Amino acid sequence: MTRTARTGRGASGNPKRARAAQDAREQGNPSGEASPREGTRTSIWHTLLHDRSVRARVAALVIVPLLGTLVLGALFFKNALDDAGAAAEVEELASVGVTATELLHRIQDERDVSALAEVEATGVGAVAGARDATDTALSEFMGSLDPVRDAGSSTEASIAAVEREVENLERYRAERDEASPEFDAGGASAYHDLAEAVRGIVIVSGTAVHDGQTARLITALDNISQAVESASMERSLVTYHLTPGEETSSALTTSAVSYRGEQDLLIDRFLANYDSGQTESVSGRIAAADELTATTFGEIQEGDELSQSHEQWYEAATQRLDVLREIEAESAAAVVDNASSAANSARATAILSAVAVLAVLALTVFLTIVVARSIVGPLSRLRGAAEQTASKDLPAFVERIRKDGPAAARASTEVITPEGNDEIGAVTRAFNDVHSQAIQIAGDQALLRQNLDTIVVNLSRRTQSLVDRQLGELEGLEQRERDPDQLSTLFRIDHMATRVRRHAESLLVLAGVQEMRKQTSSAPVLDVVRTAVGEVEQYPRVKFGVMPTDLVTAGAVDDIAHMLAELIDNATEFSAPSTPVRVTSQPLLGGGLRISVADAGLGIPTDQLEALNSRLADVGDIDVATSRTLGLYVVARLSAKHGIRVRLEPGSAGGTVAQVDIPANLIHSPLDSQADVPPPAVNEDPLHTPAPWTPSEPPRRHAAPTQSRQPEPALPTRTEEWSMQAPEELSTEYSRDRLPDFTGENTFATAATDNDSPIFESVRSAWFSGETSSDWSSPADAGWRRAAEVLRSAEEAATARRTQRPADSAPRRARTTSTGSGWASRPAGSDLPRTEIDTAPIQTSPEVPAPAMNASGLPVRRRGASLVPGSISDPAAGASTSRRPAPPTKSADSVSSTLASLQRGVGRGRQETGGWVPKRPSDPERSKQ
Repeated sequence: MTRTARTGRGASGNPKRARAAQDAREQGNPSGEASPREGTRTSIWHTLLHDRSVRARVAALVIVPLLGTLVLGALFFKNALDDAGAAAEVEELASVGVTATELLHRIQDERDVSALAEVEATGVGAVAGARDATDTALSEFMGSLDPVRDAGSSTEASIAAVEREVENLERYRAERDEASPEFDAGGASAYHDLAEAVRGIVIVSGTAVHDGQTARLITALDNISQAVESASMERSLVTYHLTPGEETSSALTTSAVSYRGEQDLLIDRFLANYDSGQTESVSGRIAAADELTATTFGEIQEGDELSQSHEQWYEAATQRLDVLREIEAESAAAVVDNASSAANSARATAILSAVAVLAVLALTVFLTIVVARSIVGPLSRLRGAAEQTASKDLPAFVERIRKDGPAAARASTEVITPEGNDEIGAVTRAFNDVHSQAIQIAGDQALLRQNLDTIVVNLSRRTQSLVDRQLGELEGLEQRERDPDQLSTLFRIDHMATRVRRHAESLLVLAGVQEMRKQTSSAPVLDVVRTAVGEVEQYPRVKFGVMPTDLVTAGAVDDIAHMLAELIDNATEFSAPSTPVRVTSQPLLGGGLRISVADAGLGIPTDQLEALNSRLADVGDIDVATSRTLGLYVVARLSAKHGIRVRLEPGSAGGTVAQVDIPANLIHSPLDSQADVPPPAVNEDPLHTPAPWTPSEPPRRHAAPTQSRQPEPALPTRTEEWSMQAPEELSTEYSRDRLPDFTGENTFATAATDNDSPIFESVRSAWFSGETSSDWSSPADAGWRRAAEVLRSAEEAATARRTQRPADSAPRRARTTSTGSGWASRPAGSDLPRTEIDTAPIQTSPEVPAPAMNASGLPVRRRGASLVPGSISDPAAGASTSRRPAPPTKSADSVSSTLASLQRGVGRGRQETGGWVPKRPSDPERSKQ
């Protein structure tokens, strides 16, 4: 197709141009042609770009950035050249500074020797040699100034000041030859002015330097140079004023102390520019030099009689001054070396900047060619598809794999269809391969996470099972052990096993297990806190505040206890062992409860505290950084599970406070859990009336973590009027057949003929028969099992004693039945009114006969010999006497309250002996015992 045809087709087929023509017709141009201005603008862009190659288009696109890069590169190269020139000037000034330092030393020696010659005849010959050395050093110094005379206005002013003072040098020497004016009246200050002018050359080099290291070294050189000048002035003035064998004059003391203090200040400034290693080395050298003049300086400072001569002082002061001059020379050499390095670096930078500019230009041209080859239509479509895949499709697919598991990775397909076999098609296939590989990696990662979670869960479950079995064995050992030391050791092992179980549960939390153990009943807040404390290594340091009587719902008991254990463990680990960790509670507005764990440690920085609070609020995925704070990650997981808010705050008196805000839906009143308890009967004390119970129901108790808080023990039931009549004997038939059966067989039937005392009968319960129940397991198990063993041992001992009684002993009394309704019980089956029973007369006690003696000469005890007649009815008379109604049996709740008191006593005993180890009711091994 020809150019004209293509142009005409573009004019008629371009939608934008068609809309422009339509607008023109609407505005009064009936021909529909575009305006000349519009047509001209379109043709220019069409001419410049439409028929140009891709390379030309890219060149037009990058020409402006290329020119900008060239300009910036030139500016950068110019700055590098300027820096190199300045560094070269500093290098030259540093070299001049070394020559100036040598001249300063010669001027100082000439001045000090002149002072010695005025007080000692032996110093006159040394003056001429000192002046010759000064002239030689001055000639070298003036020659070194020629390269730096044009270095700047500051340098030119310093050189002019030196030249003025050099012209006055001959006048200074003539005044010293005539000793007029006196040395301390102006002779010393004349040489000092010349020395200060020379030192100005050293200082001026620091104003032109741009390198911080070089500037610091020049400042240090200036400080040590001033210290050397002060030490030289001290040597000359002390030499001039010193009078051996006489007390120090006030002028000498003032001058010497002033100059020595100035030197100390300047040396401290000098040392401040060096690191610790260099400072120690230089300080040691200076201290050793000070010892050379310590004797004379001490005498001068105290105003004592001087023991050294002029020459002795001059020699000692010269040795000290030589040490300071060595340090000054080392500092000057360091300045020269650093200035040379800075100059070389600046020159290298300038060269590299030029090379970099050229490289950027060449690279730009090269990239222009490369990019031109890739700008085609299919590439744009490929880019769009790739962006869609990278930003939306691939993340969504990876998230699906994370949720559904590795099986979802097998559903992957090609995301972009190749358009051909050229380079763009190859890129498309490569992108598809990358996409497939990413999906495969995501699936492998999901499978790996799933396998790791499974392994962690299995190992944690096995650890839990072993720990639970170990706790069961330990509990048995604790019950059988009587040695306090061994028992304390068992308690510590029990406590460590409990901590191991907590760590295993933390691994289950990391593996995503929702329910570690099943808790079937609510528990008081205090018991939950005690459970958490029991799983902490340093539990004796934990102090409780006042805890509410509210209950924690069953589903959150173990998780809240685990959270608190982790927080308390952190508090004890990051605070001093001698400080307490306090656990307090506070009700929240609108319901709920806040439990605070406060330590007295060093606290946490604000930025780190904010990061930890962010991690507690947003769980996220576990990584290496999270594994270092595993406890907080577990707390975050558990708090997110139950909607609990956990936050770390700085303590008011130091340390850190962990606040656990438990929502209202996890806390309820203990009255709610007692709503199913029936009200007490009329005329009965509700505090002393046991709850109803039937023999067919097993005994019940509320499970709770650690030490179970049972209701207070129920007292014996009071009747309307206290009965003074002793209980009558019951028939053996009633005591065998009508007692409640707790374990599926008549527990008391085998002991119906045992002659136990009535008080034993009044507290006896089915749980003391030695049987256990799988429905009741708590940390108080050890206490009530031990009580059952004691009572069973008492029964066996009583049975053994009865088998040894003589045949002529008193007839055995039938067993009586006693319940928790009172201390005096009525015979079973009695139908007499209560008023008749309570007002029955009581016979007086007859005279007790002398006891019979056995073959060994010991008295033979007769059961019932001392009882009041009528207190126990005769079985033979039971047929003629109307039987009383059977007393109510003891309720399960009453017995549960009694055992709760026993449990609390056992817990207090463990706390007092330092071996209290709380157990959870949900321990499977404990529930089986």
